[in-house]
Amino acid sequence: MFVKNRLRAATLLLLSVSIFSFFTFHNVSMWQGALTSSRDVSTAMGTFVEASEWLSERLRQDEIAVVPSPEVFYVLNPELRGKLVDYKSLWDSARVSFRERGNLEKLLRLRWYLINFLQGNLSVRYIVRDWGEPYAKHLFEAPINDELMLLLREVKVIPFTLSTGWSSKITIYQRAQYTALFAIVLTSPPNQSFTLPPDVIIQYDSDGATIQKAGPRVGFYLPIEEEINSSKQNYLTMQIKLDVEDLELMLLFYYDKNRDKMFSGYDIDYVKSATFSQTEQRWVAGEWYKMYQVIPKADDPVVQIGMHAMQESYSSLYK
Repeated sequence: MFVKNRLRAATLLLLSVSIFSFFTFHNVSMWQGALTSSRDVSTAMGTFVEASEWLSERLRQDEIAVVPSPEVFYVLNPELRGKLVDYKSLWDSARVSFRERGNLEKLLRLRWYLINFLQGNLSVRYIVRDWGEPYAKHLFEAPINDELMLLLREVKVIPFTLSTGWSSKITIYQRAQYTALFAIVLTSPPNQSFTLPPDVIIQYDSDGATIQKAGPRVGFYLPIEEEINSSKQNYLTMQIKLDVEDLELMLLFYYDKNRDKMFSGYDIDYVKSATFSQTEQRWVAGEWYKMYQVIPKADDPVVQIGMHAMQESYSSLYK
């Protein structure tokens, strides 16, 4: 009897130790998880703290910024009250509801509303984009062949990384101020333009230059008399009308590395480009469109601009 009782007691003692060990480990694990989550929240929130301080130091009297969640900025820095515009208010003013975020036409209308808002309100100095604001996300991720991103200049990036390894950032843009450099009018033949192949037929009239694309690809190249300082942010616009289908259009920028005021060949100078797909841009044949393109920054000036057109099905063979 004594032995049985002792065995029973030993079993109970062992069981109690196991239970104690399990709950102690579980509590430690929960505590560590809560601590990690708290640190992640603090890390993410720290980006808003830094962004609010940055804006407070730079926004002058009568200047405003477009921000996500302005109430968070107000709590962090009450001095910003009255200086912030909410993304949602832009959606509401454009009469685009959030449930219409999948409608491409609505998003394009929204972006044009923001473009007009920036152009018509000189008091707007900064636009803040964060990783989680749904209104900002859909506005910025609409098709980008318009003037929005060309009106903005990135001035501050506040990155962060969570314990899971996931990382993101807050980006602050300043509205860019541009001065027109020059206009290229193609109602008559430019002095130094040329084409490849050389026998391409070009007609000039009040609508501009009409290039007849008989072969699978054609190039139109224009040396410019006034070189472009590409160390600054520049962009060009171009009015185009396509009377073809399935076209890939490439804009080419020729940089003068040896500074002889001309493009001297690929072995001496260099080229940067941007490609537009008629299919992806949804350009309809016979309609006029306005193209916008940032000129890639470099230490050397741009001395020639080119336009290269080829069928998308043909160009895929060379990719």
